[in-house]
Amino acid sequence: ESGGAVATCCVVSDDIGGAGRVMQPALRRVHYPDARMWRRVPGYDSEDGGGQSDGESSSGEAAASRLADDEADANAQAAFEEIVWRLGDRWAGTPLVDFAPAPAKMARSGSETPSPQGAPRSGPHFRIEQTVAPLVRETFQWNGLHATGDQNWVVQWSSPALQARVYGDLTEFQRINHFPGSTELTRKDRLWAHFRRMADVFGEEDFDFVPRTYVLPDEVDLFLEAFEREDTLWIVKPQASSRGRGIFLLRDISELPVDEPSVVCRYIDNPLLIQELKFDLRVYVLVTGYDPLRAYIYREGLVRFACMPYSTADRHLRDALRHLTNYSINKVSPKFVENAGLQADNVGHKWSLSALRKHLRCIDVDVDLMWARIMDLVVKTLLSVAPTIAAKSRKATAWRWNCFELYGFDIMVDEALKPWLLEVNLSPSLQAESPLDRHIKSALLSDALNLVGVPRVDRQLVAASRRPRARQSEAGRATPTAQRAPPGAREGLRAIIDSLCEEELQTLARALQEGTRCRNFIPLYPTARTMQRYADLVDAAAARAESPAPAHCGFSMSSSQLLAALLRGGGRRVPQGGTDPSGG
Repeated sequence: ESGGAVATCCVVSDDIGGAGRVMQPALRRVHYPDARMWRRVPGYDSEDGGGQSDGESSSGEAAASRLADDEADANAQAAFEEIVWRLGDRWAGTPLVDFAPAPAKMARSGSETPSPQGAPRSGPHFRIEQTVAPLVRETFQWNGLHATGDQNWVVQWSSPALQARVYGDLTEFQRINHFPGSTELTRKDRLWAHFRRMADVFGEEDFDFVPRTYVLPDEVDLFLEAFEREDTLWIVKPQASSRGRGIFLLRDISELPVDEPSVVCRYIDNPLLIQELKFDLRVYVLVTGYDPLRAYIYREGLVRFACMPYSTADRHLRDALRHLTNYSINKVSPKFVENAGLQADNVGHKWSLSALRKHLRCIDVDVDLMWARIMDLVVKTLLSVAPTIAAKSRKATAWRWNCFELYGFDIMVDEALKPWLLEVNLSPSLQAESPLDRHIKSALLSDALNLVGVPRVDRQLVAASRRPRARQSEAGRATPTAQRAPPGAREGLRAIIDSLCEEELQTLARALQEGTRCRNFIPLYPTARTMQRYADLVDAAAARAESPAPAHCGFSMSSSQLLAALLRGGGRRVPQGGTDPSGG
């Protein structure tokens, strides 16, 4: 019995050498979005536009969706122009670095050393701290940034282990690749707690995309009860392990490590298969801010296959090559086939998302619906943790645009096209171990930095902008600005803008402007349709925040609610207990 490389053709076949048989699944009718929730979905190409099928693209619903998106774009531009007019010369409009992917030859040319303290180079600088990130370094250097060992950099790439003082010392020109409190999203126990709270409000079926999980040894008794009650497989993951090490499937309770820290999850035993092989998706999600929330999903990503045919027979339960899709485990197997060329991104045991899209469409799987469900999962996950991370960021950082985060969402899809969130990675690997890796990750990194917006300023300006946190906090947070919105402003926009402090206006202007720099990122939230779909969830999350957002100069709205109001042109839903400044 052997598992060959995943084939390239789209012909439905029962044998391992063919493309595999994937039957159109029966869809489960719960609170899922339809396939037109977003303009595009990951894996799109220039030919199909990444949206609906030909039959859907001309439908009235699709036309209405495009019209709503266009209206939101126009509202965003109008709000941005009016805020900039209001700020006047206080809107700096700092030039940004225009990043391009670093070519492969950079990997062979060696690394630049940090600038000597006594002889700094001119232009913007970067710093890499407590991590090894060759592709990140190459991208910075290729685009004219210089390494530094001091604090006068414009962008820092670091491990998640940052001390709180690092955030508090940042200037308005600096960007750093982590948020305070992002472990709320990447620690399974914390994320599970957030999901439970949201499920209590909206019901289990809206937050049932994480397999039931137990943290041992604290919840061993609860798990034992579930084990006796449910005839199912469980998967055990050591708490401190990575890259799939120590993971195994559990059917015999005597094998349970009751005294060791571990996580036990219900095993997803009906995965969608291609050529009899199990696979998962590495989906890249960029969050440029939690206050207000702005999230984007990348056009490309990776499909990672197990390299032996899937089987839950007792004799195969210990075979990691059938059940685990981790690249680090499968790549050492003689069965593993590495992708060797960019033009054949559907060959071997690692594909691109665009290759997956083409394959699934050829065998009549509703790919757009599948992706709408995955994107719905991502938005709900982010909205669940947003108030907590936003509160921690407000406490730790001097400026709300200092931080960004590139997450790796690991997602499995079952045969009913239901997506399951396996985990969220705080520092997804950017190692380029194959041409496909290099192509996807180098473009991902440059597009992410462009969307974040890295100021093109030199180290002298960064140093001159450093000042105590107390003075920064006083710079416009207390009172509304004096200048009124222009006479031509719509009433809703005028009411909102006239009520805001300078710091809030600066934050919202940056949030509105970044939407023009998406490139290969797809806006997840906020968009015209997601503002409507998730309005109740946003209000509920804001209401239960451990540290609520401060009132904005006389009315109670979170920054996410403010941004949504601007994208609607001033109209908004009024959260319970709040006051609508637009009078609507």
